[in-house]
This record gives sequence, C-alpha cells and structure tokens, in this order.
Amino acid sequence: IQHYFVNDTPFAKGGSWTFWNAGETISSQTTPPDASYPVINLAVGSNKTADIVGLCTGDFNCSFNPTLTKSISSTLNLVYGGTVQAGISEEFELPVRVVNASNIGAISLILNFPADLVEIKDVDIINGFGQPDWNVQGNELRIGSYSMDPVSLAAFDNLITLHLKTTAAFLNGASIRLSLASNPLNELADDHYEVIGNAVLSVNVVESTSTGLAGNPDRDQILIRNFPNPFAGQTTFAYSLPVEGMVIFEIRNMLGNTVKTLENEIQEKGSHLLKFDAASLAPGIYTAIIRLSCNSKEMLRSIKIVNNR
Repeated sequence: IQHYFVNDTPFAKGGSWTFWNAGETISSQTTPPDASYPVINLAVGSNKTADIVGLCTGDFNCSFNPTLTKSISSTLNLVYGGTVQAGISEEFELPVRVVNASNIGAISLILNFPADLVEIKDVDIINGFGQPDWNVQGNELRIGSYSMDPVSLAAFDNLITLHLKTTAAFLNGASIRLSLASNPLNELADDHYEVIGNAVLSVNVVESTSTGLAGNPDRDQILIRNFPNPFAGQTTFAYSLPVEGMVIFEIRNMLGNTVKTLENEIQEKGSHLLKFDAASLAPGIYTAIIRLSCNSKEMLRSIKIVNNR
C-alpha cells in the first residue's frame, strides 16, 4: 500500500487483493488465495449482511475515512524556518523538522519543489524508522514510511533529511521553497497510528549565492544564543532579527508544551537582549523557540537550554 502511495499508482484490478470477514484471520498469504481465506456462502435469492475488512490505497497510516471529503490536508502545515544559501550545481542537505515534540508511527508526505532549480538525490528518514520509500514525478516528491516501533522526537528534531543538488538554472536571485501539495494524504500518524492533528513541519528556504553554503549562511536568519548555558535560575538571551516583524518567544519543556512566553510583540530589525528569570521552572532541559512573522513569511529558530537550579 505504501508502494502504491509513493508511486501514485492505482491498485491493480483482480490479482490477489482480497477482502475478508472482520474478526477472522488469514492463515495463508499464498497467491492466488487458497481455501484458508474466509468465505461467505450466499444462497440464490437470499441476502446477507457482513462486516467486511479491506484496505484503501495510500492508507498505510490507517487514517482513511470515506465519509470525509476534504480536498487538502487539514492536519499538517509547513512553515519556513529560515534561509540558507547554495551555489550552482551544488550538493547539500536540507532537513525537514517537526516544530512540536511528537511520537511518529507513520509518514505520508507529498511535497512540491521547483524541479528546474533542484534535483532530489536521496531522502533519509529518521534512523531505523521502518522501510522508507520515496519517488519523484515532475515537481512532486512523495515520501512514505511506517514503523512497528514508533519514534519520539523533541521539538525541532529532524524528521527527514533531503539530499539535494542545484541545477545550472539556480542563478543569483533564485530561491527554492518546498510546499505541501494540496492532497488529503499529507499526514503524520502517532504511535497509535492516529493522525496527528495540527502537526507542523519546518524547512529552510534555499537562496542562490555565488559562494554557496560556506559563504554567509547566517544572512536573513534569526541568530540566538544564551549565556550562561547551563544556568542556575537565570540566563540572558541575545538574538538578532533580520527584519522587523511580530516576535513570539517561548520556552517549551521536553514534551513540547509551552511553559513560558517571554515575548509576543512587534520588534525592530537588529540585536536584542532579554533576561530570563527561570526560578519558577523545575531543573531540566528546555527549548527556547523564537518565531518571527513578516509579510506572510515565518522564520523559526530554537536552542536547547539547561536549568540547573
């Protein structure tokens, strides 16, 4: 089923695809099916009501609901976390991160990308996570994977790493922005294979530069650090904004829950200092997340902080 989703092909009619009675098991997986598959006997002219179990194309995360008619995913969003740079015909890695801490049991993603500017060389999904599969058709990248051993990710951990190579058309002024295709199968499932509602992924925008990734990777990005770190009850954040915009600065625990909002206001471009009194927080590891919104563009940056109080 994952193969059919990733390659966007319909089920072959006939063959060994079989439906069976709910509650009954299949003791043989031979092709063609043998007599060990459950059978419903129906006398001529009679009716029978049966609870039939079957699987639906692309539904390897168990989320399909035939009563819903949504045209696009209503549970998954993609935001832009910042900007990195690459040169012409340059190979590089582009991580796709989860914004919130999540338990992941299945992934079904359909991403659009500018095929004239970049080539997909490979796709890595969380180490040891199931049997990942991916395929490119035109400007569409499909990624599918599920695992019997779900993984736990902290906020801003890598979910997927894309191995990319820019083309000769990636000239100065060009940019690469991945986007979610308008497809209801864009979903993440949790450790119980239930769809994760309001899941958010983050990816950087790639801009063209003559110097490549090693040139000036911090241009147009949020810069953030804190000192001291680890700290005992109090620390100071130093951060720099590439543009003026709405800033939301949050502290989240290891479960991804917001425990403190430090800023929620419009701030000017440039450097900022912020003292944080963490006396009310229990000792432990936290994530400081700063989100900058400007002209429908959103940037995200995060760092790990350790309170040793």
